[in-house]
Amino acid sequence: MIGRGIVGIPCCHAVAAVRYAGLKLELFVPKYYSRKFYDICYSNEISTMNGQRMWKGSRNPASVLSPKYKRGSGRPKKHRRREPDEKSKPTKLKRKTTKY
Repeated sequence: MIGRGIVGIPCCHAVAAVRYAGLKLELFVPKYYSRKFYDICYSNEISTMNGQRMWKGSRNPASVLSPKYKRGSGRPKKHRRREPDEKSKPTKLKRKTTKY
């Protein structure tokens, strides 16, 4: 079995191995990646619309709601993240400036 990527097409190492063995690459790629199947898939025409006037009305007038807020995993941050040019609290001492 040849190593295949996620889409079913052999990876570059598998292609090199097949060519080195002197075999035809077409034997290892599914027929659905051929030009014939590409033409069949994209043969239907998609017509354009000239704005919202041409949209079909919906029988279901329910509005689309926003997704519910989902809280992230882990412990929440104690302080907000400051901007790079924003100054820190004037009452807090920095470690870099303190001397013993």
